[in-house]
Amino acid sequence: MELYPDERPREKMLARGPEALSSAELLAILLRTGTRGNNAVDIGRQLLVHCDGKISALWSKSVEEIVRFPGIGKAKAVTVAAAMELGRRAFAEKADYGETISAPIQVYEALLPRLKGLDHEQCYLVLLNKNCRLIAMERVTSGCGDSTVIDSRQIVKRALDTQASAIIIAHNHPGGSCRPSKADIDETRKLQMATKAFNISLLDHIVIADEGFFSFTEDCAFDRSGRKML
Repeated sequence: MELYPDERPREKMLARGPEALSSAELLAILLRTGTRGNNAVDIGRQLLVHCDGKISALWSKSVEEIVRFPGIGKAKAVTVAAAMELGRRAFAEKADYGETISAPIQVYEALLPRLKGLDHEQCYLVLLNKNCRLIAMERVTSGCGDSTVIDSRQIVKRALDTQASAIIIAHNHPGGSCRPSKADIDETRKLQMATKAFNISLLDHIVIADEGFFSFTEDCAFDRSGRKML
């Protein structure tokens, strides 16, 4: 299906700016061409429908998953996946190394782009100096499905290597509640004992989910805007 000149995404973006384009039109620019019977905008629209209308759902899609979609070959899948990764990294840069971490929502907002949409658990380590300024934020473990193991030995070693005085750990609950499981509570206690032996402060353990996050220190769940949940 042909598009009229004023409907073509590239021309529209040049004339009106990227904010004037729909998500399907922006995807069409990445896809470049369509197939017989479906132009690039049609394919972009269908891809969004497949993702429940959410661009964020594409963040967790691999090239292998994207290429299975009708009308998208390897080259197009690589382009879409690369664009999604750039977007993820741009959001992740919200963590300003050297800034003071004083509230769990700061960790939540920095890590949500990396964890949102994943179908498995990942654990991140936030390393802080004695003034609670951010030294590093890095993934330490990745689990299978709905569980991950918090490796206390690895975390303590990394804290010592970076001369961190305090740490925060965070992990996600894919598609579930942000309330901690019994395993989460047990793992936190083990890590607290391990860090205490080396004079490292475990400031918080944050559980991240689509609905919001749970802070062990606050002993409370918060929605995505930072309001306490009942």
